Amino acid sequence: MRSLYDTHREGEVQYQEFPSESSQGRILCIKGHDMHDGSWNYYRLAWPGFLPDNATLLKGLTFVSYNHYNYDNIWHGLSSMMSFVAWHVKNGCKMGPARWMLYHWGELRFNMGVWLRTLMEATFDGPINTEGFKDYGAVPVCFEKAVVMRHNEGGMSREKRMEVYDLIRCKARTYCSVTKTRMRTKRGSPEIGMTLFMRIGPRSFRNASVVVDIFRRSVLRLMAVGCTSPMPTISPSANRNSSVMEFFPKGWLKLAGIGQHACDPRAPGKTVLAKGLKSVLTQRMIVVACRCSRTLRIGHNAMHFGEWSRNVLRDQVNVRKLKQATSSRYGDCACAAR
Repeated sequence: MRSLYDTHREGEVQYQEFPSESSQGRILCIKGHDMHDGSWNYYRLAWPGFLPDNATLLKGLTFVSYNHYNYDNIWHGLSSMMSFVAWHVKNGCKMGPARWMLYHWGELRFNMGVWLRTLMEATFDGPINTEGFKDYGAVPVCFEKAVVMRHNEGGMSREKRMEVYDLIRCKARTYCSVTKTRMRTKRGSPEIGMTLFMRIGPRSFRNASVVVDIFRRSVLRLMAVGCTSPMPTISPSANRNSSVMEFFPKGWLKLAGIGQHACDPRAPGKTVLAKGLKSVLTQRMIVVACRCSRTLRIGHNAMHFGEWSRNVLRDQVNVRKLKQATSSRYGDCACAAR
């Protein structure tokens, strides 16, 4: 599709839409579903009344992702999908996709990672149907309406990206039944909340209940003296304007490359304070950390966890986030508000 021009207004998402004025009213047709050699996958444009021989016309909206990122990696997958959310918001969230087509270097992919799929299901209020052409054989398939993305977030202003991520976060909170409404203490001030996202299996805590109790005690101590704070997150990723604690093995800072900056305040879509980055692997594990850390379970440092949580709740979060709370745009996830 390199021969076709994208539609792009300054600061907005770049996309191709069929049919449209730029396609002269023609619709998109695709033939081939090779997963190993993209040169066997073809496309052409056709007039709605003059489709290729034996072609099947699929009704509804089709999202077509064509890029060099895969759909299993959380960060790469989200970068690929958020451009579709941006187009969805731009059009007032009027129509959700009937199906998705995923291409990686021109090769068809049938699946996306579980986390990414769940996030898209939450965002578009329904199951994600990834098209594999298994029911159509080798005949061409044409789409009543199609939107093609090739540039991920490219061309989008920071403001537009933040609007899209705000909507995704809001939809995810609704999907997971997480409310922004805060309970009140007897003194009338908001209760302190702390969210912990815990793994299970590899790279999880060996004793999760003890870790939870450490952070619970920190919250209770601050509530006892009348402190209030919005919700920090204990996780490798965070909400907008969050404080984040990240766990990684020794050796990670040398070998992780640019991935170690995923939670950096400069990262697109996030504004976080990375506080207390610290390895929690024991000395015995250091030798095998770089090779085996993906399958190990990790211990904890009660003193460090307690100190970090108290400092963040009391000093880094309390004053700053209470001032920002009045300007937060979470609302009811309505596109019209964006």
